[in-house]
Amino acid sequence: MSNSWQPPQPTSTEASERDSSHWVAGIFYVNPKNPRLLVPKRFGAGMIFNYAHPLAWVLTAGVVALSGLIIAAALLLPHMMR
Repeated sequence: MSNSWQPPQPTSTEASERDSSHWVAGIFYVNPKNPRLLVPKRFGAGMIFNYAHPLAWVLTAGVVALSGLIIAAALLLPHMMR
């Protein structure tokens, strides 16, 4: 029995999330072999989408569309109230 402490070894998924070849421009994670929708951010706290997952694109498009609708309503609503 050994008394020397060994740090836990990362799983293959965790190791692939750290692999820089899966990070586009350093901020977008794309790995078709990783089934997770959300992965830990490369730097800092939080999660980010795995853009190889189709649902990531659907959710991103939804956020962009909703943001566009809110901006359009904010710009057009004052003109419609006259």
